[in-house]
Amino acid sequence: MGCGDIDAGLSALEHHLVSHPSDLLALQLAHLGDLVLGRTTMLRDRIARVLGHWSENDSGYGYLLGMLDFGLEETFAFEQAEVAGRRAVQLQPHDAWAVHAVAHVCEMQGRPAKGLQWLKVPRADWRYDNGMAAHKKWHLALMQLARGEHAQALAMYDETVAPGPEVLSLNLADASSLLWRLQLRGGEPGERWTALAQRWKAQGVWGASAFVDPHAAMAFISAGDRAGLQALRQAAASAAAGPGGEALWRRLALPAIEGFAAVIEGKPVRCTELLLPLLPATQPMGSSHAQRQVLLLTALDAARRSGQQAMAAALAAEQAVHGSRVLPSRQIGTPGGANHTLTPA
Repeated sequence: MGCGDIDAGLSALEHHLVSHPSDLLALQLAHLGDLVLGRTTMLRDRIARVLGHWSENDSGYGYLLGMLDFGLEETFAFEQAEVAGRRAVQLQPHDAWAVHAVAHVCEMQGRPAKGLQWLKVPRADWRYDNGMAAHKKWHLALMQLARGEHAQALAMYDETVAPGPEVLSLNLADASSLLWRLQLRGGEPGERWTALAQRWKAQGVWGASAFVDPHAAMAFISAGDRAGLQALRQAAASAAAGPGGEALWRRLALPAIEGFAAVIEGKPVRCTELLLPLLPATQPMGSSHAQRQVLLLTALDAARRSGQQAMAAALAAEQAVHGSRVLPSRQIGTPGGANHTLTPA
């Protein structure tokens, strides 16, 4: 299904929800469609449109609050988001989406200790048997990285984030993102990259998501899999030549792929040149601010390693404002062994 198909589906759901604001399934489908297409404000506003037709006495109201929580978080209304999310979990303790949304608030505000405390509360009824289970552990691992707990983050990767044979491409993207962020911090993923590249090859579905493709590139680049990277480049180039490809693949996905390649090739200046124009325009790639932030972290890392101090300072300031926070940077090692600073992810 292409973006045009999702767009048409969202348009139909939009009209349906005007007349049927209590259709929870339609709301969830539209909410996920907004996420895939990067329609950040609609993650909030689509739920806001129907909120007045619901009350806490209605079955499913907790799920509605969980979606509102995520929409508020993605539009940087962090305090409102956390209130909505915690109330959603009170009403529906097994709502994985609401639990996940509160974790996003903690991530974006730079509160890893609170995030770890929140995510480690036992919730056995959704722990393993749904699509959010591995993504929850990805968030846990990001918070461990923010605390400098590299060994614990790698253990979390091995336990849950590392993809099995029957995973969604978004689970593969989480795996790539975690190992890449660890690598930026001087960690050593080792042979995990090779195994992950093989999982991406087994999946073999590229050219369908401008968000997913650059994450596949991370694995092929880091594993030294030139054949896999070339196949990915060809699929992305074909997508760029198709309907809507100019805006998504040619302007976003392809430069991101080449920017990540420049990191491993030891060309940090080239990396910043490729990634910098993308940073104000990543929303159409889809997914969340926290997931797309890997582009900013990579550009920041490359600027520091290449001695572009003014650029690095500017990008560090941008990262701080993203979460309404100013955090100290720390000295870490680069994948090549030299030391540089990188603010917590």
